[in-house]
Amino acid sequence: MTVLVGKQSFGMSLLSWDGEKFDSAIKENVARRGPRTGSFILQAVEEMAWHAQDQNTLQLLASSLFSHIHDLIHNPPETPSKSKALFDAVRDYLEQNYHEPLTRESVAKHFYVSPNYLSQLFHKEGNVKFNEYLTRIRLERAKYLLKQYDTKVKEIAHRCGFNDSNYFCRVFKQQTDRSPSQYRAHYQSGTVE
Repeated sequence: MTVLVGKQSFGMSLLSWDGEKFDSAIKENVARRGPRTGSFILQAVEEMAWHAQDQNTLQLLASSLFSHIHDLIHNPPETPSKSKALFDAVRDYLEQNYHEPLTRESVAKHFYVSPNYLSQLFHKEGNVKFNEYLTRIRLERAKYLLKQYDTKVKEIAHRCGFNDSNYFCRVFKQQTDRSPSQYRAHYQSGTVE
């Protein structure tokens, strides 16, 4: 048996001996769950190979490696589509940069895609519009700031990426049925969870 290890996959080849010649019986290739998955087992196997007195440990490590590869064959890792990976990257970017003056166009430019493709991506992968998602992130951060700090509403609006505090108050009230000041007062009085 031969096990080949790559950054993205394991390859296995099992040769059988019929008494006269080797016969290539089984060849299997399976994707790894990540470049480090299984690496510690392999490292331990390599180190144990130098210690002839620890054959039981070496056999257990080899068995563990084969068990891991067997699991990968029967439960292959999901590989996200390119659009799903891009969607996740854009979401992470929005969550880290919500306070910046982001627009659909600026985010699309950052990820080297068209604004229309970005909109389609959010509709397909997130079942939400781009601006709705960005507004939701900003409002969640604003709620946190309103609960934790006595900062002026106008300053919270600007910290959360809203250029116009009046617009922020309108959107906040649409989403929560109360103004930012009312939300803070209710939270501080203990009536809002």
